[in-house]
Amino acid sequence: MTELFVYGTLMWTDIMDAVAGPCRPLAAATLHDHRRLALRGAPYPGLIAAPGDTVEGLVYTGIGRRGLVRLDRFEGEMYKRVRVRVTLTDGTHRRAFTYVTKEAFRDRLEPREWDPEAFRRQHKAAFQRRYMGFKRA
Repeated sequence: MTELFVYGTLMWTDIMDAVAGPCRPLAAATLHDHRRLALRGAPYPGLIAAPGDTVEGLVYTGIGRRGLVRLDRFEGEMYKRVRVRVTLTDGTHRRAFTYVTKEAFRDRLEPREWDPEAFRRQHKAAFQRRYMGFKRA
């Protein structure tokens, strides 16, 4: 089974379950030397390497091969899955996959941080209506 660090829309377990199938959150985590940025015209973020910056997120565990295939499809051509080292809230480190923005799409990123709370308040319901088709992926 695989572990995945999420930093955007997949931090909400109802969205994650709809996309990847049943899996469980392991712990809150921090990814160092990366930055989570708003994406022009979209309610979800992009992730890039950025020395000295940190991104708060969540690690899920128990993701099977089928779940990874569904996640790859959900993330689409703009992101690539890579292995990273994250720090859990208890101070331990884990290796996990995450999705980073491909170089060819970095021009779509805004210079401002993506705001998870603004997503929850303003975009989550519409995002779920649009993307819940992945439940059947």
